[in-house]
Amino acid sequence: MGGSSMFEVEVEPTLAIPGSPPTGSASLNSPEHPEHPESIASTMTVSPRDPNRLRKPLMAAAFRMVWVQCERARRTAKKKQRHRMHPSVVSAARDPVSRASATLEDEPRWGRAIAYKCSDPRSTQVNRANSPVVDDVIEHASSGRAKCRACAQTIAKDELRFGERAPNPFGEGEASYWFHLACAVCKRPEKAVAALEAAVEAPPDRESLLAMARRGVEHPRLARVAGAERSPSARAKCRHCREAIPKDAWRLPLDWWEDGRFGPSGSIHLSCAAAYFGNTEDLIVRIRRFAPELSESDVSSLAGELGQANGST
Repeated sequence: MGGSSMFEVEVEPTLAIPGSPPTGSASLNSPEHPEHPESIASTMTVSPRDPNRLRKPLMAAAFRMVWVQCERARRTAKKKQRHRMHPSVVSAARDPVSRASATLEDEPRWGRAIAYKCSDPRSTQVNRANSPVVDDVIEHASSGRAKCRACAQTIAKDELRFGERAPNPFGEGEASYWFHLACAVCKRPEKAVAALEAAVEAPPDRESLLAMARRGVEHPRLARVAGAERSPSARAKCRHCREAIPKDAWRLPLDWWEDGRFGPSGSIHLSCAAAYFGNTEDLIVRIRRFAPELSESDVSSLAGELGQANGST
């Protein structure tokens, strides 16, 4: 171009947008990377008389860049997942015959939790069986930082605690769920019975704890007891009789163990306890364990109403 212009524009008689008039176009200077949005935009030509025609090519370039980044992230994640899988796990997932003999002992660095990371559910059970199993443990707390999963209170240092081992749902390795020993007996009776029977260092009240745990195994609903409270309204209904629980009446909250934590699951009348749980011999002990805020008068009231309900039934 003639004159003393600060920059020069190269005009090319090419077309990049279908249906555009055969006018000149400006080539844009851009990086050499073919997936760079400016590089994509450089292949598009626009009319210098209509600057709005540049909007659509730039939007297409932006969408192309986002798609490229998402595709790269997807391929990287897939590659990482494939590399995390042990070769024996992959072969077990592909070959039904070798699935029975799959093992992780050939390469210890892969870890024994790889079976839980495997995307093929057919090989999970086989490799889980071949993995070394760490039993639940009863030990003295090494610090005072852990909290009980059942009562949410801190477990004091050097206090006996129960540790339940389970596969980590959020990553590789195992997760340890810590309980006060008495809380584990109430809320995880089957695990507690096995741990108490195999414990090297028996707690002083082992027999009473075993009796309570075995009672919980015999009547599984006892593990749902989560304390006692006065009903704040008359809207809640009993899970046993399906009748409304009157306001200010005693009710027993229930919870369920799922995915490493307890979640609320309604409540029942105190008078329905015998029919719902099947046994109320140590119900007051369980209630006091998970409702330490109850006063002695509250406990006496609970025991009296429970005795009347049991006597009437």
